[in-house]
Amino acid sequence: MSLYQLNFLQLAQKLRQEAGISGSGPTTTVGQTGELGRVCDWILQSYNDIQERHDDWGFMRNTFSLPLTIGQSVYPYNINNSNPSNTTSYPLSNLADVRDWKVDSFRCYLYGTLNFISNSGISAGDTITGSISGATAFVINSNYPKIAYIVNHKIVSGNTITGAISGATGRVSWVDNNFIYFQPLTGTFVSENITNGSGGIAEIVAPVIYSQSNGSSLSIVNTNGIFQNETVTNGTGQSAVVSGPVLNGFNDEQWIVYIEWDLFRDTRLRNANRFAVGRPIEFSIDPQKNLVVWPIPSDVYTVDGEYFKLPQTLINDTDYPVFPDNHMVIVYNALIRYAGWVEGSSRYSTAKAEYNRLIRKLEKSRMPQISAIHPIA
Repeated sequence: MSLYQLNFLQLAQKLRQEAGISGSGPTTTVGQTGELGRVCDWILQSYNDIQERHDDWGFMRNTFSLPLTIGQSVYPYNINNSNPSNTTSYPLSNLADVRDWKVDSFRCYLYGTLNFISNSGISAGDTITGSISGATAFVINSNYPKIAYIVNHKIVSGNTITGAISGATGRVSWVDNNFIYFQPLTGTFVSENITNGSGGIAEIVAPVIYSQSNGSSLSIVNTNGIFQNETVTNGTGQSAVVSGPVLNGFNDEQWIVYIEWDLFRDTRLRNANRFAVGRPIEFSIDPQKNLVVWPIPSDVYTVDGEYFKLPQTLINDTDYPVFPDNHMVIVYNALIRYAGWVEGSSRYSTAKAEYNRLIRKLEKSRMPQISAIHPIA
């Protein structure tokens, strides 16, 4: 038994030994009553106290990735793998354990685009894995058409394009030497000039081409790893031959700024501002701890960042505390409770001294470090 890594049962056994309680065990933490039941309860209470001692323990931080929905600005607190007001289910990080958002960590990026050479059934809703790289991603759209161009001047990936004759609009996915690949937004392009609203222009030739039933590229979010020129599979027999790396995605990542709720509500959710549509650049947390982004997303952007987890509860004998070492700090904190229960116990001073020593050690290794500000030369 290590003095530094102890599971729930080992913590309870160690407390019984340190407290000098006669007998042996416990042999399990499940269903204990009487004195051994109190031993298990003291361990649970002490562990919870330590987790709640600071709001910014390093071991309570976790990451999340949330694909936004076009036209939706509010994302419910404590969602678990789906948004109740969204019919599309995404494989999110498990957000059922959110205590507080780490509001200085939020970033936003446009979906990534992964070109494919051939596609045998990969479609929206699939989780794909690279056969060489091992990279993974979630497919949100695989039906992007392309249109040939004669001349292209500064129409690039990420642009919103508008047809001079048709008035059709689209979001450019990527551009090669012959085609502009795009996500249709409104209308149908004809042979005409298209512009991007910032000086870019291209002359295109209709009709719009779908090279296959599944388009010519995969729009993906929640990317882990770097795709190469390889085959990707979805785990159910379908595959595609892709040409990596991913375009946009993390390369498009930008910070989004947190604004305190009352100011956010009075300025961003007022008059015409509440209907603004575009790339989210600011966010707030409403009184129900829901995430609210502004402006309303015009595309499938992804927000990633960090949050602080709810305290963990030890349930099974083999459950370990969330911090990886110094587990005796839980035992000595519980021993303080035991000494308060047993009148005249001589173990209080020892337990208090050891707890103070170990909690300072834990704080030194698992709390944010304070850095000195150096003067500007």
